[in-house]
Amino acid sequence: MTTLTMTHNPLATLRSALATFFAAFAAARSVSAAMEARRTPDPEALRTLGIDPSGFPSNI
Repeated sequence: MTTLTMTHNPLATLRSALATFFAAFAAARSVSAAMEARRTPDPEALRTLGIDPSGFPSNI
């Protein structure tokens, strides 16, 4: 007899995807607000968006 088991939890996968989406959205809002205020964006927000903070212009 064969026992069927799930190797992954679809709900956990969906939850992870939504968390990633909202983290990227929050980082984009943070960087956008910093740019509008002519401030240097948070390095962690830049990393979340895949931008190297050391290569980001410091003279905004």
